[in-house]
Amino acid sequence: MLAISLFGCEVYAQGVTREVWVGKTLANPGDLITNPNILGIPTTIETLTTGKFSSVNVQGPFVARYTAQLNIPVTGDYPFSFTASGESAVWINTTTNFSNLTAGMGFLGSVTLSTPVTITQWTKYAGQKSAKIRLVKGGGYYLQAIQVEKDADKVNHLAVGWQLATGLFERPIPSSRLTAVVPDYTVPTMAITSVASGQVVSNRTTVAISVADVTKVAAVQFQVDGVNQGPEIVAAPYFFDLDTTKLVNGSHVVTFIARGTNGSLTTGSVTVFVANAVSNYEPPPGGMPVNPKAIDFIPSPEHNVLINGVPSVTFYQMGFYALGASSPVIAWSFGKPNIQTDGRIRYDFSNQPYLYMMPLGVYEIRVTAVSFDGKKGLSDPTVPLQIVR
Repeated sequence: MLAISLFGCEVYAQGVTREVWVGKTLANPGDLITNPNILGIPTTIETLTTGKFSSVNVQGPFVARYTAQLNIPVTGDYPFSFTASGESAVWINTTTNFSNLTAGMGFLGSVTLSTPVTITQWTKYAGQKSAKIRLVKGGGYYLQAIQVEKDADKVNHLAVGWQLATGLFERPIPSSRLTAVVPDYTVPTMAITSVASGQVVSNRTTVAISVADVTKVAAVQFQVDGVNQGPEIVAAPYFFDLDTTKLVNGSHVVTFIARGTNGSLTTGSVTVFVANAVSNYEPPPGGMPVNPKAIDFIPSPEHNVLINGVPSVTFYQMGFYALGASSPVIAWSFGKPNIQTDGRIRYDFSNQPYLYMMPLGVYEIRVTAVSFDGKKGLSDPTVPLQIVR
């Protein structure tokens, strides 16, 4: 359970940003300093602007990070101290990038699981207090505290104090000395632009993504059908060479997974249809039709029937089915052609790109008559036929 007082208890919580990762843990609080994005996007992000915030409870293990800018009242040497109920540590720096500490800045102190203290025990252990640090009035200084809680039920606290250059103790540091630092978790705007979803591709093609702001991108991983295509790309431009000859003909999903510099994840994908020539295809025996371009069929008995002035059959659909299957691999509507003098309908589909949108193999064609109210009548299948390249 989380009930924390940071940089102030009760009335001294104003001006602090709190990020909480519920259900996460760290071997050491400093791991989040070395790698600020190791835990990804926080479960919650709050700017603590009121005096009382201990009513916020988080169940289970968690990691919390608190960040605030210090408003230095007077130039001088400042020793810091802090209290915590468990494993915690505090750092100071001249920027919010705590993984790159400025000279003279750095680690202030820690509390371990074996040395917890109450909210008022500021000097029980030597590790709670820092050496004096020279701070200049008007300078930019930032405090960051990391708390790792592995106990699901314990009530937690953490507070930071200092001694002013005048000798006055402020324990905890009052809200008037603090300004919240809100982290940027904006997700980078990215998309695959070199190929479009539904596009027919063959041989080799380049898959590239556009990025609105490359400074927010840490790395990009490309995948085809869930399989990584090489290692992560850690610098722009972000692209890879897709060799479709290593894929079977048919549909494939091309995906990118981008890690943001702030720990965010951005994904995007397109579905492409691979259509490479196949020279070694051995058709099955039996003289099946190959790559048909047209069909003729007996129309529905209700082809010319009107119901309250509305045609009973509105249009026909054509579908390619695997042998014995109940659902088509691909289907499309082709309107309502006229009946020929022999009582049949002929439909030429040579301009349809179905050859590039289906795996090679043996299929049967069925025609469906669709009524104005959505009812369907399905024809018997044709003889088996082959789709080859």
